[in-house]
Amino acid sequence: HAELDSQQRPEDSATVRAHLAQILLQSRHAAQVLQRVRHYIAPREVRREPLELKSLNAQVLDLLADRLQSEGVALELDVCQDSVLVLGDETQLGLLLVNLYRHAIDASAGLSQRRIRVRIQTLGSRVQMQVENNGSGLSQQALEQAAQGRGLFGAQAAEDLGVGLRMGSKIAAEHQGHLQLRTFAGGGLAELDLPRA
Repeated sequence: HAELDSQQRPEDSATVRAHLAQILLQSRHAAQVLQRVRHYIAPREVRREPLELKSLNAQVLDLLADRLQSEGVALELDVCQDSVLVLGDETQLGLLLVNLYRHAIDASAGLSQRRIRVRIQTLGSRVQMQVENNGSGLSQQALEQAAQGRGLFGAQAAEDLGVGLRMGSKIAAEHQGHLQLRTFAGGGLAELDLPRA
């Protein structure tokens, strides 16, 4: 976008500066994600602290905003107004959310209208986050590969980068929760269930 704007409107330095500010911001976000990946790979104790799930989700969406916009994916948020605190490790849960969204984006590739619907709600002592897409969902082969630790959240399996289903389930289990993926007519659903802090 910065390159195109600089060619089409070379006199508009304010727009180019705005693009550069966005590039810098996203570079910092990317550096933070890489740092989190390194921390996750290194053996260490799981650090559990009260986290605002809505805030963590907003950070992840900010990181993925350009991809959602450039690929024309509409985002629908249905988030409860109350504070949604979970007891968890920000690094691990952040990586898990990034991959849930990446799968949801990939699942609707090729459709003329692409949509992701997100719901975060509290159910008693539990917190439930659902990421639903209107794509093809997971194939049986992808589910089998994921169960064997070879496949990832998308149909690209080993070629894709991210946290696999087995590792995602492990992250959820380490937080006394669970992760479930379902495929249905007209889409797919990832459901993350965690205890409230």
